[in-house]
Amino acid sequence: MKWVAVDPEGDDVSISILECASDSSIACNAEASGQGAKLNFTEAGVYTFTVKATDSNNNSTESSISIEVIPLGNQAPIIQGFEYTSLANQITRFVEPNGNLILREGEAGSISVIATDRNADVLTFNWPELSCTEQSCDITSITAQPQNNLTINSIVSDSELTTNKQLNVTVQEDTPPLGELTLDKYVVGESNETNNEAIKAFLSIQDDFTAIGSIAVEWQLTDSEGMDYISSTNYVEGSQVLLLTIQEQSLPIGTYTLTAIATDLDSNGEPGQKTSASKNFEVSEDLSPTISLSASESNLYATSQGANSDLTLVATISDDNTPVGELKLDWSIYPNLPYSQDSNEITIIAADLAVGTYIVTATVTDEVEQSTSTEYTVEVLENKAPVIHMLDVFPATQPENGNGRNSEEIVAELAYSDDFSKSLTVNWSVSPNVSFNSDSSQLIVAADSVPTGDYIITAEVIDEQGQATTRTSKFVVTEDNGNVGIIVE
Repeated sequence: MKWVAVDPEGDDVSISILECASDSSIACNAEASGQGAKLNFTEAGVYTFTVKATDSNNNSTESSISIEVIPLGNQAPIIQGFEYTSLANQITRFVEPNGNLILREGEAGSISVIATDRNADVLTFNWPELSCTEQSCDITSITAQPQNNLTINSIVSDSELTTNKQLNVTVQEDTPPLGELTLDKYVVGESNETNNEAIKAFLSIQDDFTAIGSIAVEWQLTDSEGMDYISSTNYVEGSQVLLLTIQEQSLPIGTYTLTAIATDLDSNGEPGQKTSASKNFEVSEDLSPTISLSASESNLYATSQGANSDLTLVATISDDNTPVGELKLDWSIYPNLPYSQDSNEITIIAADLAVGTYIVTATVTDEVEQSTSTEYTVEVLENKAPVIHMLDVFPATQPENGNGRNSEEIVAELAYSDDFSKSLTVNWSVSPNVSFNSDSSQLIVAADSVPTGDYIITAEVIDEQGQATTRTSKFVVTEDNGNVGIIVE
């Protein structure tokens, strides 16, 4: 063992041996001599040898070195790890023994074992899973298809002793690119029999291994008969165009298919897997817009106070080229009525609807001034007051019962109808006032409850709009004087 010690100030330096011992506290025999020492070892192990240099001012520095003493006889080879080199980019990666190596499906490269022999013996190599007996082996045979948890054994031998270390390999699947194609419009109108506006297409692509900028993109544009129209776009063959523009007035009326083909790079940097995305669109002959009307109420009837309900008319409009929100909608009513408009509907309030017939006209116009009109007839019928068909009283005349009151109960029967109202209100009254029970079609005065005299029964029928009709009928309770009486009405 040799050492060199110097002092920056030029002072004399003395060397002393502080330690020479193994990690199991076995000392070695160290004999200093001049600028070095002779070391003697009695057992194998890893020893630490430490010396101390001290100058004349008693300043000191220590230095250590590790020494491995191998046993007598042959020692097994040592596998320190593995190196993988990719054929595509010549990048080398170090992998620890029993470490993990992630490869790509179809990837080409080589794996090498880093091995040493302390006896300097000639080493031989064996990779059973790779069918290889070299220190460095090709890995193509294991990357042909995806697989997980593949264990590769590397066996190194010096002809007497053998060392085996493993490498865990995962081969990831290489999938085709993913592509999504969208258009800003799928139907455009025509002007002079060609598309009246440009169409923009955007291709979104991604791939598991290939960067977006390295994915090749090819575009195709054909009509329904297969004729090529790609020249009408900004596509230049060999360039990567993700935003494609189909120029205005470049396509005749017809249907078209736009296709984008994306190709990734394989593990060796060559064109690999393809994927395609297509969208159909149309250059349409510009047709007139369409319109239809629907009403909120089909049965309208009115009194002098107005109709039974507000009326809302809704226009359903569309066009082959102009968006609905850009269509123009106009309304008119004859005879004239006030109305309010909200989007594609108008409302006429009930108070403004009188008996009569009204013609509502709605006209829709597209962006090239083509118009379509439709009419809706509103019929408001007269709402008449209820009709009382009958009010009969039984008996109309009866003698008193000896106590000055009616001898029988008195029954009034009512029959009525209305043109529109489903619910009618009936009010009864008797004058002079007497007690009675009643429902919507009958009034009953109990026997022995009415003094002698003449009485008027009144029935009032009211419809849902407040229109009323009344009718009266008379009954008489006479005094019993023993004479035959005749009443003429």
